[in-house]
Amino acid sequence: QVRQRVLQRQRDGQTAHAQRGQHRGDPRAFQQLHDVVGPNAGSRQPFEAPRERAFLQMSLALVMLAPAPLALADVYAVAGEASFRLHRFRGAETISNDELKLREQVVGPDHVSLLPGLRRYAKATLERGLYLEAEQALRRGMTIAEKSLGVMHEEGIPFAEQLGCVSVAKRDFEEANRWMERTVKMCQRCYGNQSEEVAVKLLTFSNCLREAQKTAEADDYERRAIELRNRNCHVLL
Repeated sequence: QVRQRVLQRQRDGQTAHAQRGQHRGDPRAFQQLHDVVGPNAGSRQPFEAPRERAFLQMSLALVMLAPAPLALADVYAVAGEASFRLHRFRGAETISNDELKLREQVVGPDHVSLLPGLRRYAKATLERGLYLEAEQALRRGMTIAEKSLGVMHEEGIPFAEQLGCVSVAKRDFEEANRWMERTVKMCQRCYGNQSEEVAVKLLTFSNCLREAQKTAEADDYERRAIELRNRNCHVLL
């Protein structure tokens, strides 16, 4: 009886393997992902978080079994996020770009499901100092969010915020001020005029401007954040 059960399990395994083979993903996708996130890929981290490492290993295992472009895109999304958290920015950029291409094949170039991949791609290119590529991705994401969700939707806040920081890096301070103030207004609309989210954005812009040696403007944003937090503390007390 034990022998029969073992033989039956072997036959079941062979059948399942054959079925998986019929729906197997593109082997080139597996090799590409392995080259980017495999054990030989470089990392700037002094250590690798076990959770993110597990995500990468899981992605490598799943990519060969993904039966459809959207399923494979979801695998790429997990691997891209894990790569970014491990400071593998080049890998995160490549994987996010591949994810976006897969999603576009199914949902088109203007669907809201592209927003997470665009954010991740923009962050990865920013970390690598590729401001032009980051700005293009951010503007595209902002346009999709505005058309699909509205001009004041919270999904557009990260894009507006990063566009402000990119403009500062490009030393286009007039454009940066427009995006910064728009980000603040969006946060006020979504979270409330006195919300902590508004204070956090103000401090983010203050740090961004201070790095660009715009001390007066940085002090102004910092003052607004401190005043907002002081008002909130007064209400609590």
